[in-house]
Amino acid sequence: MCGIGGQLVFKGPTPERQNLKRMARSMAHRGPDGEGLHIDGPVGLVHRRLAVLDLTNSGHQPLVNPETGDVLVFNGEIYNHSDLRRDLLSQGKKFIGRSDSEVLMLGLSLYGSRFLAEIDGDFAFAFWEKNKGELIVARDRFGVKPLYWYANSQYFLFSSEVRALRSAGFSGIHLDLEALESYFALRYVRGQKTAFKNVYKVRPGYFLRVSSCGKITSERYWQLRPSSKRVTVSDLLEKFSESVKRRTSADVDVGAFLSGGVDSSAVAALVPEGLPTFSYDMPHSQDAEQAASLASWLGLKHSSLAHSPNLFEMSQTVLQRVEEPIGDSILVANDALFQFTAKAGLKVALSGEGADEVFGGFMHHQAARRLQRMPEVAKWFVGQTLGSLPTTWLSSWSHYPAFLGVEAVKRAKLALSLKQDPWKLHLLFSELWTRAERDSFLFERSEADSVENFQMQNWPKQTINDDLFLQFILFDMQEWLPNYGLLRVDKLSMWHGLEVRVPYLSHLFVEKALGFLSQESGAWRKNKKALRAMMSELLPAKNLKRAKFPFFLPVEKAYGSNYWKYVNDVLRPGRIGHFGFLNPKVVGDFLRRGSRSDHFLFHKKVTSLLHFQIWCELNLS
Repeated sequence: MCGIGGQLVFKGPTPERQNLKRMARSMAHRGPDGEGLHIDGPVGLVHRRLAVLDLTNSGHQPLVNPETGDVLVFNGEIYNHSDLRRDLLSQGKKFIGRSDSEVLMLGLSLYGSRFLAEIDGDFAFAFWEKNKGELIVARDRFGVKPLYWYANSQYFLFSSEVRALRSAGFSGIHLDLEALESYFALRYVRGQKTAFKNVYKVRPGYFLRVSSCGKITSERYWQLRPSSKRVTVSDLLEKFSESVKRRTSADVDVGAFLSGGVDSSAVAALVPEGLPTFSYDMPHSQDAEQAASLASWLGLKHSSLAHSPNLFEMSQTVLQRVEEPIGDSILVANDALFQFTAKAGLKVALSGEGADEVFGGFMHHQAARRLQRMPEVAKWFVGQTLGSLPTTWLSSWSHYPAFLGVEAVKRAKLALSLKQDPWKLHLLFSELWTRAERDSFLFERSEADSVENFQMQNWPKQTINDDLFLQFILFDMQEWLPNYGLLRVDKLSMWHGLEVRVPYLSHLFVEKALGFLSQESGAWRKNKKALRAMMSELLPAKNLKRAKFPFFLPVEKAYGSNYWKYVNDVLRPGRIGHFGFLNPKVVGDFLRRGSRSDHFLFHKKVTSLLHFQIWCELNLS
């Protein structure tokens, strides 16, 4: 895992060395083990190295092919590099070291962009094809590694982080209004846009082809499709075990995160004995206790980080690290855990990230599962009577507790009583601030309802036999996973020089898992039963049976009254009125009348406002 960046000049002088140096040094946290820079005519490439494989100088980048003059900068890991190396050796290619970077460079020189189809890995890279005068900028299939770009008539810039683009001379920072809509609707920015106007993300499974004359084309090299072959639970375990084994391979110490839930427990059950594991002791939670118990049972060395009631004071620092606005209070706990793990001397840790997306473990996935099985007459009846039922009835839809509140009841009633397009149903379940609410407090708006338009235009084209459950999963893996979950994990872990690997997101495993879910319906889709069955011989029954709970910080219990003093200070009228995006009166009324009890949606809305204001102060002042 590293930091990469570069510039391709279309018109004018060659890239300036000082700009490139600033670009690299702005990402020093991503690569504390070395810095490299290479200029060849119109292209300049930089690299910051976090050495985890082949710790010698042969792994130093930018990497130049001595035969062709092609140049590579690469962030990530190629997990099947040994198999690919054997193929390249059979083609007469010669290696000077053991790094996966060299495998990637020689494979691209030989096969071009077709080589992407052969890779099992998490990556973002730029490859300069000298003879063609063309730059290939590519991102892995699920977006584990970030990759940003900016272009004007003079040059093209790319990097692992937005701060590197700014260090290289990109200026004129403005908020993208469509991103503003996306953020308040969903707590993150979807698609290829970022919060920064004219700065874009390379989409997962795509690469850009950038010519020295200024032509930029985007090409898709992979699309997620469930396996059409018959898949069994044994097949799933085989592929998952292979994924974990590949992701524990490194020339440095490797650890794993362990909460005691089934997602991280499945990973921990397959790592080598004696591996160190880490957890965050969430307030009023038994996670740390259960994690320690399981680690002992598995023969692993466990450490737990105690919760700090003043952790919210890190919000500004954490949002500066993550760069884009993400409306979730869990960011500060994530950052603290990653720092704790890195301070233990680790450079690599495995995570259970992605399991909910792959197996349909989120509340709206389970709602979709029930909806598509429920007869129309039953939907009508429940929809008519839902308002008179206690909010605890929602617990039968998922394992989320009843503090979802009245708003969730309204949405469930609407989902049951109306015939909706699949994309509208998904938005109904996932939207934080509704369109009417956004109308009330946002002064600045995009011209059209970009949230609904995006949802409709980007809904999975393959209908999967009108399978609502699988459509929800595919859309979340396309949008929520790379733009929320994986973005926060990469930015926060890499700030501490820690590479987080995600075994659930091997495309070989995901294709099998979705193939299984498409072939098996009913109970196999309930509360990740397929995952639990896959691990039934390897984990204790109490861990397999553990229900899913929302992973968030209950701010009232976690922080106490100091938190609300902080919120009221950041969101006071004078501060939020400075930028002109939010209506201070509407925001103030919302905070005063809102329930400070355990209402899940209220606290998420407060966090979204808080993080947006902090983001504006960090980036737009």
